[in-house]
Amino acid sequence: MIHPPVDPWSSRRVVALAVMLGLGASIVLAQGSPAPVVVPVEREPQHRPVFENAVLAVLDVRFPPGYVSQFHIHSNDNVSVRIETALARIDTLDATGVPQTAAVGRVVFNSAAPPYTHRVANVGETLIRILDIEILARTPTRVTNTADALAGHEVVVENDRVRLTRIVVAPGARLAAHAHPRGRLEVVVRGRVPGEFVWHEPGAATRLVDAGASGGEVVEIEVK
Repeated sequence: MIHPPVDPWSSRRVVALAVMLGLGASIVLAQGSPAPVVVPVEREPQHRPVFENAVLAVLDVRFPPGYVSQFHIHSNDNVSVRIETALARIDTLDATGVPQTAAVGRVVFNSAAPPYTHRVANVGETLIRILDIEILARTPTRVTNTADALAGHEVVVENDRVRLTRIVVAPGARLAAHAHPRGRLEVVVRGRVPGEFVWHEPGAATRLVDAGASGGEVVEIEVK
């Protein structure tokens, strides 16, 4: 039987390829898993932009049961308002969070100095819905000389960036129209349409809000 001649260069290429593959595997093992992809918050699939002006942007965030979000970065100070809730876990790039349930109506100011990255996993059995209000204003917002009507308001957070207030309306009662010197976002937490929101220009009066038979709750976000 006649055997084809052996190409010594071909043999060397096979050995070299095997060595490179071995080195590549060693590098992957040494470095661990590749870094996760991080997207801007507005590009995370369940963060849906629904409103924007010069002061703020509103993202309507909905995490169905079992959903694990992409890692996303918040580059703006922001306010989160919990509309619907379930057991959730918040992970950072360095650590896995502890599952917990935030109350409906929970309002939190989050500083993005410096920007921060996380992901959210819905480990519960019901929908999580959050209004994420990203603060876009880089300079002080316009202020009018309108009287600041704070009757019935509970100031939840006040700092040099925002004032967050809560108004609870008794069953069958109405939230009277009122005004503030600054522009503000009015968010319905409990009432006829939870998650509904309205932007009011500085000095403009709110509309009348009918709480309905079960009562109502409104959160106002003012950007300074």
